[in-house]
Amino acid sequence: MNLPARTNPYSMMDAILIMLLAYRIHGTDEAIRAAAHNVRDKVSAACRPTINLVIRCSSPTKWAENVCKDESL
Repeated sequence: MNLPARTNPYSMMDAILIMLLAYRIHGTDEAIRAAAHNVRDKVSAACRPTINLVIRCSSPTKWAENVCKDESL
């Protein structure tokens, strides 16, 4: 089965999941930032500013904890 090629293979939800998995597995700011760097170029241009905010925030682990507490996801 041939699927059409996607220019941006990850959705924003995929990127968030990847960063949260880095938090769950490693639990460090550096791991979350590394995951964010890895997915930044794989999401649409509209999502990149949000990924950049996670990279530049003072505590990505606090960001991850707040995302996990948010019931709307």
